[in-house]
Amino acid sequence: KKGFKIDFVNLDKNGQVDLEHLKQLINPNTTLVTIAAVDSEIGIRQPIEKIAKLLKSYENVIFHTDITQCLGKDIIDLTNIDFASASGHKIYGFKGVGFILKRENLKIIPLIHGGKSTTIYRGGTPATELIASLNTSLNILVPNIKNNYNYVQKLNAYLKQLLKNNNNIKINSTNKSLPHIVNISILNTDPLVIQKKLADSNILISTQTACSLNSNMSLAVLTITDDIKRAETSLRISLSYLTTRKEIKIFIKKLNFILGELNESN
Repeated sequence: KKGFKIDFVNLDKNGQVDLEHLKQLINPNTTLVTIAAVDSEIGIRQPIEKIAKLLKSYENVIFHTDITQCLGKDIIDLTNIDFASASGHKIYGFKGVGFILKRENLKIIPLIHGGKSTTIYRGGTPATELIASLNTSLNILVPNIKNNYNYVQKLNAYLKQLLKNNNNIKINSTNKSLPHIVNISILNTDPLVIQKKLADSNILISTQTACSLNSNMSLAVLTITDDIKRAETSLRISLSYLTTRKEIKIFIKKLNFILGELNESN
């Protein structure tokens, strides 16, 4: 309707952007390439720095990346990126606040027009308390990124070790995934039932991300595994620097109990 044509770039077997296909898609009419730095369901990290360098050879192409999922968790080089956007709710900030980083010489048109006394980018009065929450979260997380990352990486390995003891559990996250996300499939089960039973014990995991399409399967898992059964039974486990080994043990114990119950009922 707006006169734009959207192309979707292929992924390789690791779930990362196929750089050769990306080059094939770019033509004289291409104006924007936008790629999420980290997938929110499986945690696949995209080679953002490589993509940015590749796109530098195309003078009229602007590169945008959504860094929400890796913000405060992993270091990313934004030197060659034109726009980066992020939301604060993934780093313990309040919902409803985010930011855009932009190259100085690039201009953006506001979505909400109005008074410009505070900022030229958005009409209205900024929500100071929301901005403060985001600022506080960044001040806590950014100085400790390396230590927190190493800690979560060890938790990730410990969790996967325990999950592999059950032959029905398939781990969908790959070695290209951020350690903060462990996506699994439990074959021959209803993930919503497992999610609810865990929630009853105050253990919160998700079946899909909140921003995923309304579908009974994970398209991200299907892309990686090419397995519909795994895509229909996937669950996402999120880890952070606040997660403990004790909590992981409790989760595994409760998960095994639930799976045992389901097996008996079947």
